[in-house]
Amino acid sequence: MKNSSILLLILISLGACKQEIQLAEEKTVVQNVLQLTPAQAVSLKIEVGKADSTILKESLEARGQLDVPPQNIVSIMAPLGGFVKSTNMLQGMKIKKGEVLAILEHPDYIKLQQDYLEKRSQLAYLEAEYIRQEELQQQNANALKTAQQAKANYEGTKAMVAGLEAMLQLAHISIPALQQGNIQPTIKLLAPSNGYITKVMVNAGRYVQETEVLFELVNMEHIHAELKIFEADISKIKEGQKVMLSSPAFQESVLANVFLIGKSIGEDRTIQVHCHLVKEDESFIPGSYVTATIDVGQRSGITLPAEAIIHYEGKDYAFIELGPDRYQAIVLTIVENSQDKVMISLADKNQADQKFVIKGVFQLLGLLKNTGDE
Repeated sequence: MKNSSILLLILISLGACKQEIQLAEEKTVVQNVLQLTPAQAVSLKIEVGKADSTILKESLEARGQLDVPPQNIVSIMAPLGGFVKSTNMLQGMKIKKGEVLAILEHPDYIKLQQDYLEKRSQLAYLEAEYIRQEELQQQNANALKTAQQAKANYEGTKAMVAGLEAMLQLAHISIPALQQGNIQPTIKLLAPSNGYITKVMVNAGRYVQETEVLFELVNMEHIHAELKIFEADISKIKEGQKVMLSSPAFQESVLANVFLIGKSIGEDRTIQVHCHLVKEDESFIPGSYVTATIDVGQRSGITLPAEAIIHYEGKDYAFIELGPDRYQAIVLTIVENSQDKVMISLADKNQADQKFVIKGVFQLLGLLKNTGDE
């Protein structure tokens, strides 16, 4: 009898516990459902609508910077060591090919021109002597050694004159003017191409050596974007894909195309992707950081207006209509964002056919939260 009573008490306790669990579960479910009063319905002006079946462009976000080809960055050095007599260059100045960047002076420039004139004068004499000795050799009127020495003197001096002419051309000294006896005490350092001055590392009065960089010039032709794509996303990138670039340095977004995809992975597990701009602009500055949106394809699914979705405590929610002024908050997963539309995925596929709250989700969540707190 005693054992029967104990067993009965245990069964009653278990039944009570099970009922409490069921009530707790029911309460949890009820907390996601909100029934508006007539006054609340009038005040909130809730609008509902069906989810759309839409095809959205699938995009990939990336970061990078503007750059120019290596051959467009020119380090400018003096062809001959000397003192800087003058320069008017400043960073950011636009330069045309052949424009004077600096004027240099040094006594060695004068000596170089004197050496050229002397060797050129000797060359004329040695050439005549070489021809005369060749003619005598043909008549056996002189020794072979004499003819060979004349040839060696002529060809050696000819080589020296050619070398001096090359040095004069590097220094932009006019050879025709020099042959007329006009010796230049200075040389001009000329721009090798069009571009912009990005570095000035010289000042008037300073002595510079041949190996010293004086200016850096950047030609803005073929400016492009170098993007960094993570290893996990590189399979989505294809040559020819459209890229929309934005940057604080741009007045508006810039269209580009994927041109090359790198074949090595950096230490940060990213791959370089080279993009050509559809329209280049000289106002762009190499090194500017850019944000890129790459069009990697299309995706089909159901979408809601962005205002129909609310993020709360780490999850995304929408409200569906259960009946007159009765709504339920459901958890969803955002698949893709596209401006004012959001592609979603629902755990319960049947909910896709129900009406969703389009306007008023923030107010409904506030009421639901207050109801839950009570």
